[in-house]
Amino acid sequence: MDVGLRVATVDFGGWDTHIGQDYYFTILVRELSQAMHAFYNDLSAYRSKLNVVVQTEFGRRLKSNQSNGTDHGHGGVMMVLGGGVRGGQILGQWPGLATEQLDSRADLAVTTDFRSVFAEVLTSRFGLNDASTLFPNLAPSKPLGLFAQA
Repeated sequence: MDVGLRVATVDFGGWDTHIGQDYYFTILVRELSQAMHAFYNDLSAYRSKLNVVVQTEFGRRLKSNQSNGTDHGHGGVMMVLGGGVRGGQILGQWPGLATEQLDSRADLAVTTDFRSVFAEVLTSRFGLNDASTLFPNLAPSKPLGLFAQA
């Protein structure tokens, strides 16, 4: 509609899968995938300007609990889709899944500050020179390389 919208957020709940994760997770991933596909296709005229960042508000434990689900943990994934994105790759450090590589022997280690992903989107796509105005305590770091150089 060309109303000047620059940023929007959407909450897609239901991921707190303490029980039956093998069942619920499959459904949730399918719904998320279909929704992202539909959104991206609906905005096909704007793909070069569009970026979508998918992030969870919390991570899950790596190993299942007694109810075939997972409990709250940390470490997770973020996904970036859209114009200029260097897709088809995993960025960041991979800590490994061996018990001794896990944080507190239970959680996937956090290796990338989520704010650095948002900072790169804002500086690369919105021309923001210094993301520290939005994230004052974010330590400067090397760019992740989310976007192809213009």
